[in-house]
Amino acid sequence: MNGGRFLAVGSEDVDGQTMEEYLAQHPYDAGAWSRWGYALWKKGRIREALDALEKALQLDPDDRDTIRHCVSVFVECGREKDARDILQACMERAPADPQLQEWLDRLPARQEGVFKECQKNDGEADIAAILVRVGEEEFQKGRFHQARICFEIAVGRNPQNAQAYNDLGVLCWKEGDLLKALEYFSQALDRAPRDGEIVLNCARALSAAEHHETASQLLELYLSEHPQDTAVWSEYRDVIWRLGQAWRPDGLDGKAADVYLQMGEELSRCGDLQGAGEAYARALRIRPEHPEGYLRLGQLYMQLGSFEEAVEVLEQGRALDGQSAEILKALERARGGLERQGPA
Repeated sequence: MNGGRFLAVGSEDVDGQTMEEYLAQHPYDAGAWSRWGYALWKKGRIREALDALEKALQLDPDDRDTIRHCVSVFVECGREKDARDILQACMERAPADPQLQEWLDRLPARQEGVFKECQKNDGEADIAAILVRVGEEEFQKGRFHQARICFEIAVGRNPQNAQAYNDLGVLCWKEGDLLKALEYFSQALDRAPRDGEIVLNCARALSAAEHHETASQLLELYLSEHPQDTAVWSEYRDVIWRLGQAWRPDGLDGKAADVYLQMGEELSRCGDLQGAGEAYARALRIRPEHPEGYLRLGQLYMQLGSFEEAVEVLEQGRALDGQSAEILKALERARGGLERQGPA
């Protein structure tokens, strides 16, 4: 035994050595494996932690620290039956040990129904699906650590479960780790490239990371199959606008603005609404005082059925040229469309 000298993960823990180095030299030290597994668990490295704890248990199934760590972690990650089996096996070898009985009596049974359901399913895919469902329930209750455990184990059971990766991405995003969320969403998208929820989550994360072009492409994919989703149409328009805003018109004059307006009109006729929106946005970046840019953009918004945004843009055009018959007519149409839509 090493007296609890291992306190951190990835630091120098024993006589200037990292834990990995120590364990490479002392591969049969059950206590070291146990404490290392528990430290990994606290750091959120779930699968590595479970592997280390199981190794410790194999090396010394009667070591009290190992039993305590294994039971604690197994209960928390939903493996209550395994925890109970460990304690009962120890009690068969040491029936007079009151500590083991106390630990056994204190075992919770809060997810007993879940485990029975898992036991009825021999397939890893079925068990993974159950774990994803339980994890989503835990997430809804605000128990994010327990949710992460379920999703991590589900991925281990079935690496092709796209929903588990998606849920891990949502969890990471909620915790503020956008890069990790993108990594999980990408893995989910690889496994289910037509799943609307996954496509949308990935697009939103990419937009938040300012990868607007890829985000717009994914939003187009989503909207091609969900054309009535008005909220996502609004997101799509925002992403297009950001694409135009991110572009810099340094050194370009008004002639370039006219070219972009013509380009936007051609792209709109060809059905490339993203390209049209970006072209109009670029034209307005070059010449923000140009009323025709607002007219074209307002007409595009009406084409998309977004009359509120159309009215707002066309009002800006009218402020610049209140005598334009085209702008006034388009503004009247946009207001009529907004009235027909009624309240959102």
